[in-house]
Amino acid sequence: MDEQKKSYTSFAELKEACINFVKASKGRGAYAGLKKLLTELYPDKAHFVYELLQNAEDQKATDVEFILYNDKLLFRHNGKKRDFILSDIDSITNIGNSTKSDDPTTIGQFGVGFKAVYAYTNTPEIHSGEYDFKIVDMLIPEDTGVEKRAKKGITEFVFPFDNPNKTPDIAVVEISNTLKELNETAILFLQHIKSIKFTLPNNDKGKISFVSDVTDIKFIKAIDIEFNGHGERTLWAKFISNASINTNGEVKRYPVSLAYKLLVDDNKKYVVDSGLVGKVCIYFPTDQKSLLHFHINAPFASTVARDNIQYCQENDQLLDYLADLLIGSIYDFRKAEMLNYSVYESLPLQRDFDSQSRYKIFYEKTYNEFETSALFVDENGDYKEKTEIYNASTDVKKVLPLKYVRQYYGRTWIPAVQPAQRIEFFFNQFNIETYTMENFLIELSKEPCFLVKLLCKFYF
Repeated sequence: MDEQKKSYTSFAELKEACINFVKASKGRGAYAGLKKLLTELYPDKAHFVYELLQNAEDQKATDVEFILYNDKLLFRHNGKKRDFILSDIDSITNIGNSTKSDDPTTIGQFGVGFKAVYAYTNTPEIHSGEYDFKIVDMLIPEDTGVEKRAKKGITEFVFPFDNPNKTPDIAVVEISNTLKELNETAILFLQHIKSIKFTLPNNDKGKISFVSDVTDIKFIKAIDIEFNGHGERTLWAKFISNASINTNGEVKRYPVSLAYKLLVDDNKKYVVDSGLVGKVCIYFPTDQKSLLHFHINAPFASTVARDNIQYCQENDQLLDYLADLLIGSIYDFRKAEMLNYSVYESLPLQRDFDSQSRYKIFYEKTYNEFETSALFVDENGDYKEKTEIYNASTDVKKVLPLKYVRQYYGRTWIPAVQPAQRIEFFFNQFNIETYTMENFLIELSKEPCFLVKLLCKFYF
């Protein structure tokens, strides 16, 4: 429409402007190409499911629901921010003039992301607040002949499968698969949405939901995933901070977060699952590979489809803040007495990154922190600096128990590591001094009364 965004005073005025724009576009032969471009931005055609979740999150919804029928999809949420207003209708029928474009911390933009629905429908309906309307020709709001069912506090979208290029049968299969593939990462980094429900045409039902207060440890979160009455609970250590990013001389604050997956061991204690393949998320997972063993999340600048994170100063700043958040999480684990070998195995290693990797900053900051701080757990569960610990084999520890090492050398043993495992590579980075049987024999050769001295030092 107009290059400079216009404020409309009524639905009728907005509708007329949209009609004129579409007529002009069709007259110049531009409309068909525009529609093709906008509906093919996303490699995954059912990606619009995430666009709908994003819009609901930005409206501060706590509960969302998908109901899939054989001929349409219904999506509703209880957005707390506000019901649809005229400027929202302008945004959702516009291109790139979103009401959210001036707020980078919001996720989706009606201007482009919503257009992914047109791979399935030609006439989406929206019922919210005082408005009931459908969209025709992708850009024209139409309220004539639309059922009046809008309610305050509820926003409802209806997507009839009337796109001639996608039969209802194919639409149902593709959207069913997308809904069934939703997992904890669909909700893990959202601040407002606490429950996602869906119902399929055969009445199969699924639900993903946050669980409150599973433990006194504040950073531990639980997410339940259910399907047809059967489910599992996943546990996460989630850490959140704010990044102050300088863009063209203007500083703005952005939320950043990271999450480790947790397991419960045989002793009923929480441990980190180092086998997790970490995702780079822009609130939802992208295809970007980080080689980290935890998920990271930030409002990264990306392609429209969010399948590639751009190389730019702002993204570098976000990664720097995330690396600081990683360090903060290590201290939080220590405070909770959870900093152990399972955490170490999840931390970045030098070998994980080449010199050009944008994610090597996570290794660099981790390495520097461990080099100078009391972050190594010893056999007593205490945390020591690198200069206060020895590595040793089980045989050496039998000959020279921990209490003697502490009294004579002022050091302590660290627990044994499994050779050729990730934990061994983690410790090898720091060149921790190893106490061997040879060291013990050298002490004996230099001082035959070495053992007697140890006993005297300990008892007297």
